[in-house]
Amino acid sequence: MQQKLKDRVTSLKRFVYVAQACVKYNNYNTLFEIVAGLNLGPVTRLKKTWKSLPKKYWDVWNDLNRIVSSESSYRVYRQSLRTQREKSGSGAILPYLGVNLSDLTFAEDGNPTYVGAGESKATPEPANQRTINFSKFRLVSSIMQNVLQLQQGEFDFKVDERVQHFLRVQWTSLDDAELYEHSRNVEARVTSTVG
Repeated sequence: MQQKLKDRVTSLKRFVYVAQACVKYNNYNTLFEIVAGLNLGPVTRLKKTWKSLPKKYWDVWNDLNRIVSSESSYRVYRQSLRTQREKSGSGAILPYLGVNLSDLTFAEDGNPTYVGAGESKATPEPANQRTINFSKFRLVSSIMQNVLQLQQGEFDFKVDERVQHFLRVQWTSLDDAELYEHSRNVEARVTSTVG
């Protein structure tokens, strides 16, 4: 974490810029990861840093948060995916799989595997008297097909070995306690006085 306010603001601007580029290049998974990282407590508590972020970056940041919002079952994200799919044609789209996994969980848990009389789990019908709930399995299949279709295209990027090396070798991740410690070191906790 950067010690100087100016350097922290520069880093924050870069993350917002990269997250915006993720939308442009249909990389929603990385978009969600960047936004989640910047919304962590140790980062959001850096009030001076966030206050120093220029307005144009705030506007982009608010748009990005709107895209990843879970409100209305990720309505804005889903609409953005549809729009990008129509625009890109056969281009690749990297979806945020967390939404698809949630959809699969709801499809699986929210729908019985068998339908008809005797659906109670306490007293199940004999196997030969139950009817498979094909609607449930069509729904699960539809969710899976959607993910596979999004990933059919190919990204047209050249591999940057320096970036690959940095991510594989030099990148270090910190646990929550270490992140909070760094955060407190660069911006001390502000206490209000009563009186």
